[in-house]
Amino acid sequence: GRVHPFRRGVGRLVAAVHDEERLTVIPFYHIGCDRVQPTTTTSTSVFSRPSFGEEIHVIFGPPVQLSHLLTLRRQPPFDRKPELLYEVIAHTLEEEVRGLRAELYRRLGREAVFPPEGGDFTR
Repeated sequence: GRVHPFRRGVGRLVAAVHDEERLTVIPFYHIGCDRVQPTTTTSTSVFSRPSFGEEIHVIFGPPVQLSHLLTLRRQPPFDRKPELLYEVIAHTLEEEVRGLRAELYRRLGREAVFPPEGGDFTR
């Protein structure tokens, strides 16, 4: 149930699109894949046998409009430090996915209790 922090590479991919009006990003969230093809610290092969018969649930959100963020590339401080824009885009998409997660749990009638998220910045 955890949504790991999106990395700035996601934002970099989006920012690489030069025709802002044609950019379409469709967010989605899924649950159940971890039971179909588990990955654990004891996994010995990436080619392990999947568990058939497990349920997978997927929810897609509406297209996320990011053109307003892409116009920031020409403005300070993003014109000098594009990685800041990449992080803003990644965070925006991460929040969309978190919203989809809550909606999927609501539709499935499951309690939306999620593990702590984000990094440990106390060290």
